[in-house]
Amino acid sequence: MWAETAIPAYLLQDRRLLAWVRAVADTNDVFLYTGYPEATLGPDNRQERTNGSGLFAPDGQLIGRYAKHHLLPFGERMPFSALVPAISRVDFGQAEWTPGALPTPMVLTTPGGEYRLAGLICFESIFPGLSRVAVRRGAELLVNITNDGWFGVTAGPRQHAELARLRAAECGVPLVRCANNGISFVTDAIDVTSSAAFAKTGLPSPASSTMALADMRRSLDASSATGWALAVAAPNAAKTTINTRFIV
Repeated sequence: MWAETAIPAYLLQDRRLLAWVRAVADTNDVFLYTGYPEATLGPDNRQERTNGSGLFAPDGQLIGRYAKHHLLPFGERMPFSALVPAISRVDFGQAEWTPGALPTPMVLTTPGGEYRLAGLICFESIFPGLSRVAVRRGAELLVNITNDGWFGVTAGPRQHAELARLRAAECGVPLVRCANNGISFVTDAIDVTSSAAFAKTGLPSPASSTMALADMRRSLDASSATGWALAVAAPNAAKTTINTRFIV
């Protein structure tokens, strides 16, 4: 996993950059989920820009996409601009993104079976409703990518991370968080405070940690067990590597 806007360019329109991202997944034989801005043409043939993300398969193909649904007021979109379009002309330096659809699971297909994950971008992880929608639609894992650089070394990144942990407990699924200039972690759905089931990277210095998680969703049917190896990589933050067998 790479963080929110880890690729600071319109990836799908940049052939050379897209080829590089595909090569990263292909040469390392891994699934890669990363954030990037995206631009498309809307129904009225006008450009729509979104705070997007995509899931690349080990062969480099883009197999899943998610665009941020709940945009940050003033930072990513002017409030009420859909009702009063003139408001959008007030320029505070906001991005004026277009909101994406509600989270829908993306499917990882491996020799061990299929695994469904759903993305949450930035502060979407603080809203219980979005996570519940994703899980009700079949998500077995929540993945939260964020860029917390604008918080600085304050209580902000820590509060943001702790709120994300609640989503795992509420929804009964594991959550993996990858933060640029923030806190990256993995937590399970059973005992999110257990040191055996929770690995976290901190601020302000880059660091790395390795952990083993067994039976991550112990309360669910073990007959659908699937083997996994995940890595969380965040520039200027930390890397958490998990060598584990998730029970999903």
